[in-house]
Amino acid sequence: MRREENSIIRQLLWLLLIAQGWNFTPLVLDAAEPASASDYSEVDAIFNQHCLDCHAAKDPEADLVLESFELLMKGGQNGPVIVPGKSSESLLVNMLEGKVERKGKKLIMPPGKRKKLEPAEIALIKLWIDNGAKGPVSGSLARKEVQVPTIPPKGTPRNPVNALALEPKSNLLAVARYREVDLRSARDRNLVRTL
Repeated sequence: MRREENSIIRQLLWLLLIAQGWNFTPLVLDAAEPASASDYSEVDAIFNQHCLDCHAAKDPEADLVLESFELLMKGGQNGPVIVPGKSSESLLVNMLEGKVERKGKKLIMPPGKRKKLEPAEIALIKLWIDNGAKGPVSGSLARKEVQVPTIPPKGTPRNPVNALALEPKSNLLAVARYREVDLRSARDRNLVRTL
């Protein structure tokens, strides 16, 4: 949101200067320029959005796990994927930009028809690496909240039994459930009446 606001403000300023007759060549600013990447949290958010389908701890592709800073820096089956201070030499960046070739095929991450990272997201990762690929500031990343999906029941949910009572003289069994009591025959358990 902040980058969009900055871009709009820049455009309005240029229009105002041009309308007042200022005649000079404007400085070209890259719209995809990231604000800052001094801490790992923004990079981690990109990994969470695009990469954890294949690079989570459970069965990670190429043994590369991107769930934490420590596991990212450890690397995968091809060794470290980050060279701090050198984004152009980092395997991670080269894979994101499609600069790696194996067996005559270009490899690009995320693979297949999955949505590729935006240029601004790749620029943010590169800037973070070029700034030393520093880990999270202590206390800046809270423990990741587990996202539990809502799964609607396929049928009518059961109404569990809360209490049972037997009346031996009338040979009735009372089965108490939420908002109802079933009276059943103690001999054959057939429903006699619902209260």
